[in-house]
Amino acid sequence: MPDCGAILLAAGIGRRFGADKRLQEINGRKIAQITTATYLAAFAHVRVVVRHASDPLHDLLTNVEIVVAPDAEQGMGHSLRRGIQDVPWRYAFVGLMDMPWLQAGTLQTLIARARSERWSRIIRPRLQTTESTSAANPPWGHPIGFPQELFAAMQLLQGDAGARQLLRSHQHLVTEVTTDDSGVIKDIDTPADLHEQPT
Repeated sequence: MPDCGAILLAAGIGRRFGADKRLQEINGRKIAQITTATYLAAFAHVRVVVRHASDPLHDLLTNVEIVVAPDAEQGMGHSLRRGIQDVPWRYAFVGLMDMPWLQAGTLQTLIARARSERWSRIIRPRLQTTESTSAANPPWGHPIGFPQELFAAMQLLQGDAGARQLLRSHQHLVTEVTTDDSGVIKDIDTPADLHEQPT
C-alpha cells in the first residue's frame, strides 16, 4: 500500500466565476493544468474528482486518476466522499483545483511532516502573516492531510461543509504546519482573481 496520495476536488460549479474557471488561463496555461502539475511534482499518486463522465478534464489531464462524483451538485462533502472511496493509500491530502499558486515545495513540506508523524495526524497548513490585523490568528489553508483511520468517516460526509465538522470533532489529531506560501489560501472565485498574484 502506498503511503500517501492527493485528492484534488474539481467538481464545483463555480457560480461566482460565471464560467468553468478550471479552464481559464494564467500565463498561457489552464488553471487545472497548473494545479495538477504542482501536485504531480510532489505526489506519485493524484486523484481528481470531477462532476460527470464527459468532463473536459478527462482529456486535458494526464498521469492522474479521474473519478466521477455524480452528486457533486449537493456540495463539497459529496465530492470528498467520492474522492476518498477505495483510495489505495494509508494517508490522503485533500486539495482544491482552483488554487494554482500553491508551491510544490510547500506540498513536500506537508508530506514530510505527515511522514514524521507516522501518518497518524491531520496535517493543516496555516499561513504565517506579518500583518498586525491577522498575525494573531493566521488563516488555515489547503491541502489538508487525513490518516487512513478517518477515511470511513469521510465517506459519510454530506452537504457543502466539506470536512469542517470532521476537523472540529478531531481537533486532538490536528498538527499545524505554518508556511509563508500564500498559495495555501489564495483561490480563484471571480475573473478578477486571475490577475491578482499572491504576495
